[in-house]
Amino acid sequence: MQKKIILVFFLGLLGLLVGGKRLPAKEPTIKDQTQFLNTLVTKLQERYDTLTSFTADFQQEYISSIHQGKRQLKGRIWSKKPGILRWIYTEPIKKFFLIKNNTMILGYPEDEQVEIFSDFKMEQYPGALAFFLGQGKIKEQYQVQLLGQSTQSVQLKLKPKKEMGTLKHLQVMVSRKDHFIHSIKIIDRMGNINQVTFSALKLNPAIGKEIFEYKIPHGYEVIKH
Repeated sequence: MQKKIILVFFLGLLGLLVGGKRLPAKEPTIKDQTQFLNTLVTKLQERYDTLTSFTADFQQEYISSIHQGKRQLKGRIWSKKPGILRWIYTEPIKKFFLIKNNTMILGYPEDEQVEIFSDFKMEQYPGALAFFLGQGKIKEQYQVQLLGQSTQSVQLKLKPKKEMGTLKHLQVMVSRKDHFIHSIKIIDRMGNINQVTFSALKLNPAIGKEIFEYKIPHGYEVIKH
């Protein structure tokens, strides 16, 4: 079950709390709102286009439409262009994902097992995964709606213009300070919800190449796809 939950999250890839004081409620004109959204989305896209790498701690909450209750996980992420990602779970289980050179490795140290997807292409999973890889194309791929805002952040709904697998829509929290997505909520058409919130975020840090290297330990079961 743990493996299935994590795999569903990663391939399907908001905080509900908005930091800062909410802005006074007043009805903006359609023109004002359109200009605000265009400016914000442009700055957000510029941030992703100029991003070379980022690291962060994360907290994930997964809510299944079938199984009752919530599942909470914690870990750390390293992302580097072009299309390199390491995603490690540290609590309550120890698992990881590594994407590099069109290969995805899923590691389960507690089970001494590794899954390898040797023909993994990021464009096959263009939803939330693109944002984790710093490759989201907002205006091209999404209809953008303003959901709320505070003095520190803006909450947006991103609805795909074209079908993206099982993705229904994304809800993202964009920081006014660095114009980066600090929290993302993924809702699929089956009603499953994945919420990932970042902390200790660093943009464009130097990341050693050893972070993205992995040697399969002797004796591990290897499953190839």
